Amino acid sequence: MRHHIHRASLVAIAILLASCGCPDITTGPVDDLKVHSDDIYEFVPDYLVAPTDSTAGIKDDRWSITTFQFPSAVNSGGESVTDTRVSDARDLEIRPGTPFDDLTAKPSVTYTARLFTRKPPNGTLSGDVMVVSVDPPNSARLRLFNNAQLWRTRQPGMSVQDFVDYIDVNAPRPSRKPNGDFIPLSDTIVPSGGVIKYFDANDVQVGIEGDNGAADKAFKADSRNLDQLLRNRTQALEHDIIVKPGEVYYYVARNGVPFAVYIWDISDRPTGQHGARQNYVAIRFAALRGPEACDAQ
Repeated sequence: MRHHIHRASLVAIAILLASCGCPDITTGPVDDLKVHSDDIYEFVPDYLVAPTDSTAGIKDDRWSITTFQFPSAVNSGGESVTDTRVSDARDLEIRPGTPFDDLTAKPSVTYTARLFTRKPPNGTLSGDVMVVSVDPPNSARLRLFNNAQLWRTRQPGMSVQDFVDYIDVNAPRPSRKPNGDFIPLSDTIVPSGGVIKYFDANDVQVGIEGDNGAADKAFKADSRNLDQLLRNRTQALEHDIIVKPGEVYYYVARNGVPFAVYIWDISDRPTGQHGARQNYVAIRFAALRGPEACDAQ
């Protein structure tokens, strides 16, 4: 009878942990690091021929609309998240509409300017990491859901054990708190902005202005709000960072779990379509602590 009671107690504890959001038993600082790896492909939502109501369109041979999301469970390897918001050549609206008057019309007509993109801003990513562009094998441009910090020492070609040893030095046991030996992220880029589309009172698109500043319909706007949108449209996208092989970053994922992230490789591989090659960033990573929500359990 005592063994049955003990077994029932273990089941009850497991149910309690699951009910409070703990995806595995590891909570607090991680002593035995679990190193995982993943290849994150460049985010290419483009179509060579846009789809219509009756046709599927033709995707770019490098087409990919996935971002990478770090795991909540220490023993898990994370996952690729498909951003369906920009599938089928759709644009994602990232700023509320700004009304303005077009004074070239007599009488003047009120339009609305709205900001769109197919590469979502940092705080609206479907996962944690988007590969914006790649220059293999030298560097890649990443967009992160949260900010990252770069450890001072860069070590290309680390094995899994080398990476574990690196973490033991820079985020030592027992606390697994980073030693703070970070350097500023000097290679940050403000994206080129989005696309501004103009709509009439019936929500019909009547104009567009792309990244090159050219508009297919000239408006003479009498609106400081529109001027502000034109000047600050890049601010909606926040910033990207440039990463290089051998760099190690401290990053707290959107789920609250802190990770050491190693830029293992930056390369490309054949897509199997018309000789095209698909760019990717290979990372290794390890959780430094279990889910924060479980630390007090």
